[in-house]
Amino acid sequence: MILVIDDEFAIRTLIRTVLEEHGYQVLEAADGTEGLRMVHEQPVKLVITDVVMPDKGGIELLMELRKEFKNLAIILMSGKIETDADSFQELAAQFGVLAVLTKPFKMSRLLAVVEQSLNR
Repeated sequence: MILVIDDEFAIRTLIRTVLEEHGYQVLEAADGTEGLRMVHEQPVKLVITDVVMPDKGGIELLMELRKEFKNLAIILMSGKIETDADSFQELAAQFGVLAVLTKPFKMSRLLAVVEQSLNR
């Protein structure tokens, strides 16, 4: 099960649709709080989360997930400004993020990273 967390409905829907077309089971959440609840309730193997969201953002969510789910596969996605910062890349590596996708990204890249993450 893959959980996609993004406050933008259109992005969540696009990612879910592409992943489902490739045979994956997908859940959606609109923010980090909802996403964290879903990880507790569902057998999630991979979280794909936006970084900048209202309520609970992706970095705060990442830290909370790592406290409880040390082996959960996590992919971050965000705009170029956030992902270009060295401090952002260091933080992602420190918390075991498998990939950082810079928006906009190609769906072929997403699919490759998802497959790699689930087969690690």
